[in-house]
Amino acid sequence: MFIDNVGIFLIIVYINVSACAGVYNEWLYKGIGKDDSVHVCNIRLYSIGVAVNLSAFLLNSPSIEGLRGMTSGYNIYVWALVATYSLMGIILSQVMKFFDNIVKLFISGSSMYVSAVLSWAIFGIVPTTNFLIALTLVSLAMLLFNLERVFPAKGEKAQYTKVREIGSGSFGKAILVKDTDGRPYVLKAIDISRMDSKERRDAVNEVRVLSSLKHPYVVSYRESFLDGRTLCIVMDYAEGGDLYNRIAKIRKAGQNFPEPQIVRWFTQ
Repeated sequence: MFIDNVGIFLIIVYINVSACAGVYNEWLYKGIGKDDSVHVCNIRLYSIGVAVNLSAFLLNSPSIEGLRGMTSGYNIYVWALVATYSLMGIILSQVMKFFDNIVKLFISGSSMYVSAVLSWAIFGIVPTTNFLIALTLVSLAMLLFNLERVFPAKGEKAQYTKVREIGSGSFGKAILVKDTDGRPYVLKAIDISRMDSKERRDAVNEVRVLSSLKHPYVVSYRESFLDGRTLCIVMDYAEGGDLYNRIAKIRKAGQNFPEPQIVRWFTQ
């Protein structure tokens, strides 16, 4: 095998360009395209590739005959390949929008297992030594990345015992927990891996605001910590006072509060 410095340099360039493109694509899905459909984001992204490839094709085949030959040689297997790549693009766009680049890379790495098994079962191809070494490296990478989940450490979250889930939101849930002394708290678990940069800053600001609030009528903040990719915010558990009991009584009776009363409460 022949390796020269130019080849190594080009590989390094390719690695950096590929990594930057992945991060940029994730930003397009979670940043400016956060509120848009995945399909709208895909049209924006793929239109660039279509324009570049179509321009290259037209430069090489400017005649009408060349345009007619755009799909020449296509058979059922080629169309199946086109459909497969289209479906794969839609799946990966969902991964990029709702997960992240790391998950996408591990999906690609995991496909090595499927390829090896199917190649052996269908074609009788026995994996080579180099392939097995690469598969081992990918397996170690996945194990290291998920080490905390495979072998959970007894960290800050271990001092809290879950009682029940009492609420949920877009990025997490509120859990009633008890500490080692049996005192109840509310643990707000926020999945920051699905957030964009602005939403993560908002979560950090929420912690700052809660930690700075010192008022007898405001629920007290206890602590916050990271548990893997989850931001945990622990606060005192307030079951409710007179207003809570009145609301519970009215709801049990199947009645409603008068609108002026609700407006006055919100104003207060």
